[in-house]
Amino acid sequence: MKSSLLFSVLLVGSASAQQGTRACSLPTCAIPPCAASLRGDVGCTTVDCTTVYDHEITKAGTVLPVGTHIYGAFEAGFSSRQDFLIEGWGCTEPSLAYDEKGGLDINLAEALVEKRCGLSKFPELSGTTYNGIVNHCGGHTSDYHFHRDFACCGAEDASGHSTKIGQVMADIFLYGKWEDKDKKWIPALDACGAHHGVTPDSNGETVYHYHAQGTPPYSVGCLGPSTSTGSGMVGIEECRSLYPECSGSVETFETNAGEVSYMRDCPCYDANGSNTGVDMVELPGMTSPEIYFVEGSEGSSSDDSSSSGSTPSPSTPSTPSPASDASSASYFAASLLAVSTSVFAFLY
Repeated sequence: MKSSLLFSVLLVGSASAQQGTRACSLPTCAIPPCAASLRGDVGCTTVDCTTVYDHEITKAGTVLPVGTHIYGAFEAGFSSRQDFLIEGWGCTEPSLAYDEKGGLDINLAEALVEKRCGLSKFPELSGTTYNGIVNHCGGHTSDYHFHRDFACCGAEDASGHSTKIGQVMADIFLYGKWEDKDKKWIPALDACGAHHGVTPDSNGETVYHYHAQGTPPYSVGCLGPSTSTGSGMVGIEECRSLYPECSGSVETFETNAGEVSYMRDCPCYDANGSNTGVDMVELPGMTSPEIYFVEGSEGSSSDDSSSSGSTPSPSTPSTPSPASDASSASYFAASLLAVSTSVFAFLY
């Protein structure tokens, strides 16, 4: 796989759109773990993804080609430059949604728009139109980039382990949400968002790989594996040590679900879904030999909902797990575009 994937121009509104002028670049990490980009590429897609609903300039049936950008969890912020977008979300007074600092994950950003603008539900599907900061696929803008979900990339169609949807580094890949779809096993991931296990294309070998998640960091929290732990798993403390931003101040945000304590631009979430560094609870995969959760377990990070909760210990399989190494689940959820091509380069 080449370390840089080329894009062509996005044809807005066409049934087969191609990406903009900026090429997606794979991250590099000389001695892992390393920090991942907070505002740029953390990976590139390896499959075509096709949208199902209209979302601002991205129309249903748009093909997001191989090599589409994968960004991390955080938005760059909103100001008066995004007024027309914010009004489109249903916010009659756009300034209520302003957040010029950025560094909030999409779930929290959407939860704040919902609260501050007095919306009954955000994001929301209305007929064939998806109204949210990102579309149902999990991305946005004319130079389209994913933040979360990858819902239109087909990774959940197959049985068993989810298929590959992206590349993170030279020999490390991103897969859909399932460890085993048939058994409803959700992977337990480390703080980077990865673990060791057998994948559909690893020829039976146990490899370090990432999974898409419904909660932050969504795909890549950091660039693993660890070279300082015997398991190669990256714990919360090690992840936090990679980012000066994780030594920042803690803020409190009010959402419809209650108050959320949060540290901007810190992509390292503990077992309770907190990124504040206060009373951290280590990810259970760091101490358990199992590599999955059963879907529906309380606090499982497979849930795309917006409620917060603690992460349970990984379940013990009734049949042997396909890999022996451990990892973890992460996060809480606090549920938190683009319209004019001429200004899109400046929006996010």
